[in-house]
Amino acid sequence: MSEGRNPVFHCYASGWPKPSFSWFKGETEIQDGDAQHSYVLTERAQGLDPGLDLDILYVRAEHAGRYSCVARNKFGEERHDINLFLESKRPALLLICHSAPSLVLWLAHYPQHSQRLVLQFFSLSFS
Repeated sequence: MSEGRNPVFHCYASGWPKPSFSWFKGETEIQDGDAQHSYVLTERAQGLDPGLDLDILYVRAEHAGRYSCVARNKFGEERHDINLFLESKRPALLLICHSAPSLVLWLAHYPQHSQRLVLQFFSLSFS
């Protein structure tokens, strides 16, 4: 997913007694308005299956991660996970060092779905 989008995650379940719902990011429960008002929780009562939708307004890098919906009643709970990955828009850096008869390239970039900087080294010799 690209930054700036507005994903919506739906969670619904049926049961008796009627289940309650919670959304988590990692192990932290999400409250309506959390993350600088970018999380919006909306209860769904349509049809026979109640639920809780999670909207993320203007998704940013800090929103990436594992989200879990938990439905519970007095007989137990069910948890379902989803991972949100963001496409990196961070630029790559290319450094070129030329000293005849060789060419040295350094490439620094962030691979897709990674927060880790990768450095790659290439050396070419001309004879």
